[in-house]
This record gives sequence, structure tokens and C-alpha cells, in this order.
Amino acid sequence: MITATPVRILSALVVSAALAAPAAAQKIVGTTGPVPAPVALDITGLFQEKYASVGDDLFVGGQPTEKALRDLKAKGVNYVVGRAYYADSARGEIIGDRTGFLKLIFKQADMKLLGVHVMGEQATELVHIGLMGMLTGSSAEVFSQACFNFPTLGDLYQDAADDALRRRAETDQAG
Repeated sequence: MITATPVRILSALVVSAALAAPAAAQKIVGTTGPVPAPVALDITGLFQEKYASVGDDLFVGGQPTEKALRDLKAKGVNYVVGRAYYADSARGEIIGDRTGFLKLIFKQADMKLLGVHVMGEQATELVHIGLMGMLTGSSAEVFSQACFNFPTLGDLYQDAADDALRRRAETDQAG
């Protein structure tokens, strides 16, 4: 399960690595012993210069998306959420996951990706696409126009981006 709460980018990588391969997490952290809790890592300055535009937040961890969305609202950030469901995907049907979903959070002004929320089978295989989008400052248009393999869960990114673009257009028309 990958849900939304702000943590450092490197912490997110350690979380994913610790789940998939503890040795990989040890290499990232630079230890041969047990990997410490990712939120306890002192990695504040790492990547800051290179990825300053990304900021400190990546929506991965254990708290519900609603907290992350409240945090954005408190910071005065207007956002648009796009959703795609495993049940509507060919790969979701193949793997038998009828309840999984992908949620993308975009900044409304420029539709840049702010966060990713994935729940379902193979979530750890899916979240890294969003991480790369965040690191590169990708917008909903990039995900909408990208060519994703079919049938894969990666294709959910295109569906969620299209949903966000539709929601933004509806908001713009109503406003």
C-alpha cells in the first residue's frame, strides 16, 4: 500500500527499496546493518541543490491522502486530483485487482505533478513513474500525451492525467 504523507524523496526511495530488496536500501543509506526508519534519516540537504524545484514533499507513506490535501490547502495551493481505477484497466482485470487505484495530484495553476497515491497490487512497481514525473517537473499534459505500454498498470497514469485535465476544464468553465 502506498498512500500519501510528506516525506523526503530519498526516504521514499529507501521505503521502496526496503520493501523490495533490503540490500538495496542498505546501499542507499550507506550501512551494512538494519535500515533505520526512513523518516528518521537525516537527509535534509541531499538532492536539494539538484532538485530544488521538486521541494521536500513526495506523497508516499502511511497517512491518508486527505491529510496531504489539507496540507496543500493550508499552504494556499489549489490542486486538481485525477483518478484511474484498476478495475477499468485491462491489466487490473488480468491480475484480478478490482479495488486498486492511482490518484495524481496536480497544481491547478500549471498542472505540474505534486503527488502520487497508489493503492493496489504492484503499487511499488507503479509509484516510481510518478516520482520521475515529480523530479522532472512534468505536467498532466506530459502524462496524457505519453505512450504507455498496454496492457500495463502504467497506462493508469494517462487515464488519471486525462481525468485531472477534464476536472480542471470543468472548474475553469464553472468559475
